[in-house]
Amino acid sequence: MFENETTAGPGITGAKTVSWEHYNPRDLVLRLIREYPNADDKTLARHMRDAVLGDEPEYLLPCLLYVVRLTRRAVEEQRPKKTREERTAQKRQHAAQIRSRVTERVREQAEKMLLDLEMPNGKRLRDCTGNDCARFGGWYKRLADKVGPRKLIGDVLSEQDVRKLYKAN
Repeated sequence: MFENETTAGPGITGAKTVSWEHYNPRDLVLRLIREYPNADDKTLARHMRDAVLGDEPEYLLPCLLYVVRLTRRAVEEQRPKKTREERTAQKRQHAAQIRSRVTERVREQAEKMLLDLEMPNGKRLRDCTGNDCARFGGWYKRLADKVGPRKLIGDVLSEQDVRKLYKAN
């Protein structure tokens, strides 16, 4: 929307950003207030116009930036805001998307090589013996029965063999 983040953002108003300009309109207005201490706003505005259009034209662009920024901000604040129901629906939709991504990630992790799973003894399944698997219990006992007590799972069974035994669980 704005050309860079230093001209607008949370807590930054049009008046604040214009004060950063080399020809700060605030300085001009303060000088005019000192010169015309009894002048009302309209009279000060006329003096400002005369200064900007006369001998101090450098102040014109910062003054116009000030008006443009404040007007744009006022217009944007008038845009309709989302209702509570719309925000809630959007949050639910976002949560559903996150759940879907998490579920997909879990599936990806689950599909990793079963032979590479770390077992309770700290070894990868492929490096466990039949005796190790018998101690783990559950479906690992079937692996132990297939390979024997002293052979390594990875030496006897392929990833597909292990998957078949796992799915038969």
